[in-house]
Amino acid sequence: MKKYRILLACISIIAVIFAVLWYFAKNDDSDLYEIAHAGVHSSLEAFRRYAETGSESDYINGLADYNLFLSMAFRLEDSEMNKCKTDCNRLYGSMIIAPEKVQENIDALINILEMLDADLNNPNAYLRMNELNNLLEHGE
Repeated sequence: MKKYRILLACISIIAVIFAVLWYFAKNDDSDLYEIAHAGVHSSLEAFRRYAETGSESDYINGLADYNLFLSMAFRLEDSEMNKCKTDCNRLYGSMIIAPEKVQENIDALINILEMLDADLNNPNAYLRMNELNNLLEHGE
């Protein structure tokens, strides 16, 4: 009888350890951060090339990579990105609807992406993004 209690206690401890490890693995957002960072970095490089060459394909590549960042930002709940997803989405909309306005302000966009490339949760980057959105939408 004593052997069964010890065996039951060991199985219970193993089950609890497994459940805790599974919980932490399930809630690990590091992969999402890596993908978001890759999207920002690739978008930055593409928009830098666009600024140098004016190639429409570079602009489209930057737009596609920014969309990757945006998709990940919506999945990361405890981040500055998620809090500012409206601003991120507004900028994406401007990139699609009014590319000529964004292209006129490509240096401001590159500056924002540089800040995000250094730190995805940089609140100043999102503040500048909001300012750029206002400029693109209202000319202010």
